[in-house]
Amino acid sequence: MALVCVPLANLPPLRMGIGVPLSQFPCLFLETMAENRAIEFHDSEFRAMRLDARLVRVRLSAYVHASKGKPGRDAGTGWIQECELLIHAPRIEGFLPAGTILADGSLCIDERLYDGLVPIPFEASGAIQLQFQGEAGSLKIMGNRMSLIALGEPKFVEDVPGD
Repeated sequence: MALVCVPLANLPPLRMGIGVPLSQFPCLFLETMAENRAIEFHDSEFRAMRLDARLVRVRLSAYVHASKGKPGRDAGTGWIQECELLIHAPRIEGFLPAGTILADGSLCIDERLYDGLVPIPFEASGAIQLQFQGEAGSLKIMGNRMSLIALGEPKFVEDVPGD
């Protein structure tokens, strides 16, 4: 649970039950439950890969599960979100053309496997191994640090029932 401050400055002159206009308060605090989000590699689109001197940037148009419980398992919503994965000290094997729809993917950090779903935002250090499979080929990127960030606004796709 989190407290969110909702500004009231632009509201019409409403009154609380005690006759005090709401405009006299800077904001109204509401308790909300933050959603958990994770990208699913399956059905995401591989958009581009750019190699810089010390890192590789992978751009995906990713399918994102959002849920108040566990994304991908509990009921929630599905979205399309532009995302970027940054992998430091990369070693790259294979190739995927831009526009490839991913059939599968996984991320392994040291001994921990994220099979298909990765929380967003995400950062980790260790022995990184990211793998994508698509009809047009496969791509494997290894490195020592990784971050996953969302770009722009997500687009709603569907309501997702739980398992």
